[in-house]
Amino acid sequence: MPQIRALKGVAGTVLALALGLGASACSHHASPKAQGSASASAAPSSVALVSRVDKVSGTGGLPKARRTKIAKQIGSIVDTWWRAAYLSSGGSTRGRKPYAASFTPGATRLAVGDADLLSNAGLGRKVSGGIAKQRRIDLDLLVVKGRVRGVTADLHLVYDTTGGLRQQCVVGGTASLTSVHGRWRIFGYDVNHDCHAPGAVKPTRQAHHKRAAHGKKHGRTGRKGKR
Repeated sequence: MPQIRALKGVAGTVLALALGLGASACSHHASPKAQGSASASAAPSSVALVSRVDKVSGTGGLPKARRTKIAKQIGSIVDTWWRAAYLSSGGSTRGRKPYAASFTPGATRLAVGDADLLSNAGLGRKVSGGIAKQRRIDLDLLVVKGRVRGVTADLHLVYDTTGGLRQQCVVGGTASLTSVHGRWRIFGYDVNHDCHAPGAVKPTRQAHHKRAAHGKKHGRTGRKGKR
């Protein structure tokens, strides 16, 4: 498994899909009148979180107040993961704990095996935490007859590690969310995590982290798990 190390700047991409998301079968139709909604919450020694609706697809539309509410809900779910996984001590980000509150059970099991991508665990115990320099989430909502059936979150997290190993890390990609018993949860992700020395030129070399499961699809390894 690739490790993220000082000056090496290793990045990776993984795709995880859970079974049973009915909304994926629905057609998408962009809403030209879709307006972004934003929510912000402060983190100690970090910039404020910005979560906004960027696009609404599907049928029925969605009132501005509802968009604002969804932005706050999804922002809270994603930020809970970020805080526990990237902005905490590197020695505490192994296992299920960083993902349990934000991921479905199936996605949590997959995430544990992808800890080097989905947390700062690959940086080791020298990392005592992280200070966020950018925390932004842009949301694409799938609406069916006026109800939000699925959400794609475009991730933008930049953080500086603290402790014995100083790195600047960038987390990008997307997270897919669905409602499980009335609560939004991440069921799939396509995430990259790139770290390098502060002030260094960002490396162009990338190592793609792929794990075998049920065969390759379109040149990429797909994995499935139950919610």
